[in-house]
Amino acid sequence: MPTEIRLAPWLLLASLTATCEATKDLFAKRSLQQLSATRLAALLSLLTTLLLLPIVLWQGIPAIGPNFWWSCLLGSSLNLVAFWLYARALQMGELSLVAPIVNLTPLFLLLTSPLIVAEHLAWQDSAGVILLVIGAYQLNRRDRDSSSRLQPLIDLWQQPAQRIMVFVAFLWSITSNLDKIGVQSSDPYFWLLCLFGSTGIVLLILGRGLGPVRKYPWRSLSAMAIFNSVGVVAQMVALNQATVVQIISVKRLSTLIGVVYGAVFFGEQQLRQRFFGAALMMAGAIVLL
Repeated sequence: MPTEIRLAPWLLLASLTATCEATKDLFAKRSLQQLSATRLAALLSLLTTLLLLPIVLWQGIPAIGPNFWWSCLLGSSLNLVAFWLYARALQMGELSLVAPIVNLTPLFLLLTSPLIVAEHLAWQDSAGVILLVIGAYQLNRRDRDSSSRLQPLIDLWQQPAQRIMVFVAFLWSITSNLDKIGVQSSDPYFWLLCLFGSTGIVLLILGRGLGPVRKYPWRSLSAMAIFNSVGVVAQMVALNQATVVQIISVKRLSTLIGVVYGAVFFGEQQLRQRFFGAALMMAGAIVLL
C-alpha cells in the first residue's frame, strides 16, 4: 500500500500565512500609490481590527494570563514602528527587491528566541544562516563584472528601502516571540484585536486622521485587510503548535510569491536573478526548521 503523506497542521497554517502575506503586500503596494506610509499602516491595523472584532465578541474575552499586558504593550509599540517602516520600504523600493529581505527574520530569531521564549536551535542550523546571507548577496547582484565582490552586500546596506527592511526583519524577530507569549496568555483573536487596535489608533493620531477617505482605493485596502486578517490568524493558531522559528521560516515563502507579483503586476525587471536570490533565502529559512 502506498504510504500516506500527512502534513502537520502548523505547516498548512504557515503556508496559508505565506500566501496571504504576499497578496497583502501586493494590495499594499498598489494602495501606496495614493496613500502615505503612515495612513496605509493605520488603515491596515484598523481594518484588520474591525474584521477581528465580531469573532472576539462572539467568542467572548478569554482568560488573561499574567504576561499578556506587558507583551501587548511592547509588541504594539514595536509593531507600530515596524508597520510604518514596512509600508515606507514598499513605497520606496521595488516589491521583488525589498520584500525578500524579511527572510532575514529567522536569522535574527536565532538570537531573540532563546532570550525571549527559551526556544533553542542546534548549531548545525548555521547552514540555513549561510544560505540566507548568500541569498541576500544574490538578490543585489547587478552584473558579473562588478568591481567588487562585496558590492551586493554594500548595496544591501546603502539602498534606503532595503536597509529599512533589514531593521524591520529584526523588529519582527522580537514581535514574533511576543506574539507567542500573547497567544499563550489569551487566545489568537483577542491578542490580535488588542495588538492591531492599539497600533492602529496611535498611527491614526500620528497621521492626523484619515484625510479625504472618499478618494482612497477602498477595493485594494479591503483586500489588503482581508488577506492580512486571515494570514495573521493562521499564524497565531500555528504558534501554539510549533516553534516561532519554524512558523516564520515557512511564512517567508511569501517572498517568492512577492517576486513573481512584482514582475507580473508592476513590471519589475531581473525576475530570474531576484527569484533565485529569494529562493536561496527561503531555502535558508527552511533549513532552520
